[in-house]
Formats: sequence, structure tokens, C-alpha cells
Amino acid sequence: MTQRLVVVVAALTALALPAAASAHANLVRTVPADRAALSQAPGQILVVFDDVVRVGPGNEAVRNGAGSILAGAPLAQGKTLALPLRSNLGDGDYSVRWSIISDDGHEEQGVLAFAVGSAPPPVPTLRAGAHVGVTVVLTRWLFFSGLLMAAGLALFDVVVWRPVARRGLPTGWIAIGLAAVFVSASALVHQTHAGASTRFGLVIVISAGVAAAGATAAAVATVDRTAAPFALVLALALLPAPTLAGHSLDAGRSWVDAPIDFLHVLAVAFWLGGLAALAVIVPRVKVARGLAGAAARRFSRLALVAVLLIAATGIGRALAELWSVSQLWTTSYGRALVVKSALFGVLVVLGWLSRSRLAAGYARLRASVASELVVLLGLLVAVGVLTALPPGRTLRAVQAAKAAPGGPPKLPPPDATVVAQRDGHLAATVAVRPSGATLVTFIGPDANTADVGPVTIDGRPAGDCGVGCYTGTARPGRIVTVAHGGTTLRFDLGLRRPASGLVLRATHAYRRLHSAVYWQRIASGLGPAVVTIWKEVAPDELSYDIANGASAIVIGKNRWDRLPGQGWQRSTTVLLPMPVPLWGERFANAQLLRTGPKAYVVSFLSPNAGFPAWFTVTLDRRTLHPLSLTMTAAAHFMRVRYLSWNRPIKLRPPS
Repeated sequence: MTQRLVVVVAALTALALPAAASAHANLVRTVPADRAALSQAPGQILVVFDDVVRVGPGNEAVRNGAGSILAGAPLAQGKTLALPLRSNLGDGDYSVRWSIISDDGHEEQGVLAFAVGSAPPPVPTLRAGAHVGVTVVLTRWLFFSGLLMAAGLALFDVVVWRPVARRGLPTGWIAIGLAAVFVSASALVHQTHAGASTRFGLVIVISAGVAAAGATAAAVATVDRTAAPFALVLALALLPAPTLAGHSLDAGRSWVDAPIDFLHVLAVAFWLGGLAALAVIVPRVKVARGLAGAAARRFSRLALVAVLLIAATGIGRALAELWSVSQLWTTSYGRALVVKSALFGVLVVLGWLSRSRLAAGYARLRASVASELVVLLGLLVAVGVLTALPPGRTLRAVQAAKAAPGGPPKLPPPDATVVAQRDGHLAATVAVRPSGATLVTFIGPDANTADVGPVTIDGRPAGDCGVGCYTGTARPGRIVTVAHGGTTLRFDLGLRRPASGLVLRATHAYRRLHSAVYWQRIASGLGPAVVTIWKEVAPDELSYDIANGASAIVIGKNRWDRLPGQGWQRSTTVLLPMPVPLWGERFANAQLLRTGPKAYVVSFLSPNAGFPAWFTVTLDRRTLHPLSLTMTAAAHFMRVRYLSWNRPIKLRPPS
């Protein structure tokens, strides 16, 4: 309670300006891990984050002292960046530089090294680029300053000046603020390489268009006042931009984060715009005696409400972004917050002096207001730095993920019904016992369990049984709903009747086939799917033909392979008894899900050591031959449709 109280006090003294556009997608883990020594070279490098990412510039993988080992372009899907590597890498040391763009527009880079074969821990030879530069900070400062100034002046015009003076303020400074937004927004899109492919980039591109139109209307309004309403509306339309571009809308965040961020922007814009109007614009407007003082008094009352609103919403920001009071001095985010707190304290003192000078006349008040304006604009520089730093909450989550890496998935108890499905690049599996006790596991492409954050099972929070492992109790019924972040998965458990004998008979029936032909689609979740036609012919013949890819024919111990556009290459291989069911000889947790007049649907687990696979198979009720199946495993999401059984087929060597 004491630590939480200190965090609240820190929030009350912190000017929490547009913090919505301030967080990163943070690195959770890499596969392989940095400095890993491997007995066999990996086929790809996986870099996993805590948020959705895009491919950034500068991705590279090299053998230390030699050239590139990349086998193709990097691919980002969901929260994972994959860098494909060339096959047959020899022993030695390798370095990788990864680069991504998070959904908030931040570009991030990092490096790792790994060794193949017995070798000391490798050292990366590549270097990551700088995360934050002076140019980026100044561009963000110009964007925030221009947006808050233009929108704040529009608020001051509508809420303060018109009720007192019965007319509008000149719009020249609004035109300047909106022009600054247009220039800085265009620069931000270029600097972050985001374009419109990220939420940040899309919002900034739209903001640039709105700012350009608003700046034009405000400039026209300096000579034709009929254009002024258009300028005011377009300036106010930019107020939601920082919230829409930031992390408050990320999956898994509380619904109150976005309103809190918007209230921050609204209150600070009013304060900044009012100070600018009183210090720069009002003194140059010819008005009746006493109007300037009346406007200042009206603004002072409303500014007090704005400051209290900033302080109150700051409590929510600090509680959401700081996990403990020690993060105020142990993290860059916390130290930046302390600097902002100090500047806010100066602003509070200057604001108090301004209120005390209201009775002395507008002339004395103007000097104090100008000082407030200068400090507030300086504080926006601190915001430009803060937007490049991850908050303490995120750092804690990332540190926890690094401290507790996932391992092989836990196999379910033998009486559980097991079903699985694809969840992006993850395999999501459910095991439900007759009592309703439920085990949910998420498996990553590296065949280890993967953390997905808080999970609910049938709407109720799940317990934690390790990284990527969750427990709970399913409600009665066929359907089990599992949700995490913005994802909802529905699993149909069906009838839940034991079916071990049925699957065993289907396995033996498949072994007795003379031939089988089937269509197969297999995806990894990290790249394009592969579609193949397979032919299996007893006793030892096999062929496959990959769409737009390789082909092969195996007859006994002889094998012929062909790549697209090339001739057949002959080789020898081991004897492969055919046909053989895709689920192998071992299975567990066989359950009957559905039954009909023509087919059975069964689910079961193939408990291969280190690489379990979950199957759902539709069987012909008369012959027990498979009609279709799905398989879910680590980086293997397969669908199969059987085209024929026992058709006369004779595979022949290619001519």
C-alpha cells in the first residue's frame, strides 16, 4: 500500500502529457537465444515481442567474418519476426541484427549471436542502430507542440474568448500550429519507416491531411472570417490523434486507458492554448477596455479545472505504467517522469503567481503567463524523449518472460478430451477432463510453450501452471471458449466418448490399403502455406508433387527428385513401407466427437517425444478409411483431404 501511495503522489505531481504514443513493442525472447551454442544450425531466427510488429529496415544475418546467410526476406506475422536462414550452415559463429517497427511507429533494432558446433560463447559482430535521435525527439516535439497549440487556441476561442468578446480571435497562430503539424507528421512517417502500414503511421498520415486543410482554412480566415469555423473544427479534430496512434488501444489494455489519454490531451491543449492566447494574441487584439482581464479571469477558473484533471488522470497513468516506486529511479521511463514532475512543479508555482496577479491588472499578468508558456513548451521536449521509452509495467512483463522461458508442453491426463487449433503462429490446445478441469496450452514455433498474457476459460480468469500453461474449469456443454487479449477461440469437444479401439482399427485399416491419394496443405504460421498431392502405393512406393515446387518419386530404395524447371536427379534411400497413416502408430486421449450415418469424427494426441501433435480425423463409418484430417503442432498446421483409396496405381521411374 505504501508503494502504491508513493506512485499516486508521483502521478499527482507529473504532467502526464500525450503518453498514449509512448510505448514500444518489447522483446520477449529470441529463438535461438543470444549466445546459444547449437549442435545443429537453425532453419530460421525467431524474434518474439509483446505486441504486433512489422519488418523494419536493416535486418541482417551473417557468418562472422563472411557474408550473408539469409535465405529470403524477413517476415513479420503478429508478434513474431522470422529471418529465414540458408540450409546446411556449417560449424562456426553467426551474428544476427533484427529490426522491427511496432504498431506505435517506433523502429527498434537488436543483435544476437549463436554458434553451431562445439565453440565458446559467440560474440555478435553486427551492431544495432540507435533507438532515439535528436531529430526524432525534435520532430515529435514539433508535432505535439503544433497540435496542442492549434487545438488549444481553438478551445480558448470557443470556451473563453467568444463568451467574453462576442467575436472570434485571429486565426494566424492556429495556421502556424497546423502547418507545424503537417510538416512534422510528414517527417515522422518518413523517420519511422511506418507509412500507413501501422496504426501509428495511418493516424499520422490522416493527421497530416487534416492539418493541411486546417492550416489553409486558418490562413484564409485571416482575410475572410467566414473560413474561421472550418479552421477551428479541423484543429479540434486533431485532439484524438495521440490516443488513436498510441498503445492505449492495444489488445489487453483496459477500456479506460483511451479515455484517460484523451482527457490528458484535452486538458493540456486547453492550458497551452490559453497561455499562448493570453501571452501573444490577446495583447495584439483591439478590444474594449477590461475585456482582456475578463478573459484572463475566465481562463484562470477553467485552467484550474484542467490542472486538476491532468493530476487526476496522472494517477491512472502512473498506476498503469509503473509497477513499483523503485522504477521512478531504476528505469529511464521513471527518471523521465521525475524530470516532468519537477517541471510541473515549476508550472504550478508560476500558475499560482499568475492567479495572484489577476487583481493587479492584465499587464503584470502577461509576464507571468509568458513564463508559464516557455516552461510548458520546454516540458514538451521531455515528452519527446519520454515517447521513446518503454514504461516500467512493460519492462517488468518482459523481464518476467525472459526469466521464465517456456519449455516443452505438458501432456494431458489420459482421460481428457484433447482438441487444438491454430492461433496466429501459435498452436492453441485444450484438454478437458470429465470433471470439467481444463488445461490450456499455447505452443510457439520453437516447440516450447509461449506466454500470451491473461487468459479466460469460458469467461472466467484462468490459473497459471507455467509459461504458456493455464488451468480452469470449463462450463458444462460441448463448446469451450478460451480468450486472451483480443483473441477468442472456440473448441468443440463433441460427444466425448472413448474411442481408442476405433482409432486402432482405423490405423490397421490404413495399413492394409493398396493405395491412398490425398491433398495436403501445411502452414507454419510464419510464411506461405505449402500444398502437395501425395500418392502412397503398397508395398514401398511413394510420390509427391508440391504446387509450384519440387516433386519426388520413391520406388523401393530408389528415389528421383526434381526442382521446378530442372531435370530429375536420382539417388538412393531407405525402404519406406507404404501406405502409412499420418498420425503414426502411437496415439493417446482418443475420443469420439461426432457420429453420423456415414462418418465418425475422432480426436487424439500423437505424443511424439519433444513434438506432440493434435489430430482431428473424419473416418468413413463403413471402411474406417480417413476422409479428412487436421493436425495442429508447433509451427505445423495441416489440413488433409483424401481423394481415393485402393485405386490401381503404379508409380514408374521418370523417363
